[in-house]
Amino acid sequence: LNAFYQASEDYYQRWQIMSFTRILRYLVSFLSFTLPGLYIATLNFHPDILPTPFAISIAASREGITFSTVTEIILMEIIFELFREAGIRAPGAIGHVVSLVGGLVIGQALVDANIISPMIIIIVAFTAICTFGIPDYGLTSAFRLVRYLFIILCAMLGLYGFLISMLLVLAHLSSLESFKMPYLAPYNISNQNGASDLKD
Repeated sequence: LNAFYQASEDYYQRWQIMSFTRILRYLVSFLSFTLPGLYIATLNFHPDILPTPFAISIAASREGITFSTVTEIILMEIIFELFREAGIRAPGAIGHVVSLVGGLVIGQALVDANIISPMIIIIVAFTAICTFGIPDYGLTSAFRLVRYLFIILCAMLGLYGFLISMLLVLAHLSSLESFKMPYLAPYNISNQNGASDLKD
């Protein structure tokens, strides 16, 4: 897993800069699949942990919205996935224009029609930006699916669902191997055999 956060340009920069960049990649990858679920869990189950002015601002932005927070998040995630696919299939520079302009126009229209709250637009857009900070596209695709696991469990159980989702993801990653090496190496090697395999 650690290798997916490395890029070829890492070895041509100063170590201080690239160490900071790699830590940033770990942070944004974590946010890319947990942020929507955390928002749902906090807003629906634990609003008391939010600062009062921020909670009041969110409540004011949700005034007149007919859909639940979970429905809004899932709807916006699906719309963004459609824009991503349209941008990939469209030829050349048109794809980027379609994704950018379409996202702006539809997002603003949904907010004006009181279908989606502005905070949901911010959460989904920031999550999308976080996915672009991961160098490997395959890992990004996996995180896009894991995001729905977090959304569903957080919608049902709140922060307990978030913890259960994290445990499920970590248990799955810990059970994987690649070329007889643990997938989370070198972080989960605790026995002598694993250490000797890593040296070889």
